Amino acid sequence: MSELPVDFAVIGFPKCGTTALIRSLMQSGDIHIGMLNNSIESDITALKGVKPPDGFFAEDKINGHNFSAYVFSTHKIRMLTEMNDNCRLILCVRNPLLSLLSWHRMHVKIANGPLSYHFASVERDFFADCTIESYYSKFAQSRLQYHMYFHRLLGIVPADRILIVWQSRMAEEMQAVMNACASFLGFEAPVLAYQSPHVGFADRCEVHVAGIISAELSLVHEKLRSLIFDSGVIEVA
Repeated sequence: MSELPVDFAVIGFPKCGTTALIRSLMQSGDIHIGMLNNSIESDITALKGVKPPDGFFAEDKINGHNFSAYVFSTHKIRMLTEMNDNCRLILCVRNPLLSLLSWHRMHVKIANGPLSYHFASVERDFFADCTIESYYSKFAQSRLQYHMYFHRLLGIVPADRILIVWQSRMAEEMQAVMNACASFLGFEAPVLAYQSPHVGFADRCEVHVAGIISAELSLVHEKLRSLIFDSGVIEVA
């Protein structure tokens, strides 16, 4: 039995488009996105056994929220399914090599900026001028093993309750992604304003990445694609 009306969650790996997707979903009058402390990234497992704040859920709406980091925690995924055993997940993924380039650039910018609370600022001595190679080995390598995290997810959530959305597809045509999400969740897709295909930093940059790292992440990508195919999970690619 459902403890909370958590109909779906948008989760995903770093720099894979979760924020862009949730903002597009918010354009539908059938969707209500719950936010804690006005943050679009809201970990609702903190509400387990606690009365949710007013306005977090809406009656007669499909209730969802965004917390990308669920993908790294089997404990939180289990808690989420305990809140609603019919909860659906929209998992955003990307070529891990492109994720590495975008993620590294973001953390370097944060470490060289005014923020003081972000972990990249707290560890500014490392993140401010770290190379791609040192960033990968010290921080990103374990987090970019997408196939491992997806395999764990499949051990908790049935394949028919997962939709995979590739960031590259969002960048090309968000309307097609929205139509797929609408079919998956059961609502009428809004007509989004036309946007020309998005070409992000990782897609246009010419940053050299050590061959061994490129090879490792290419293998991760291949394993992820194979696992998705074998699982039967619907994907928007």
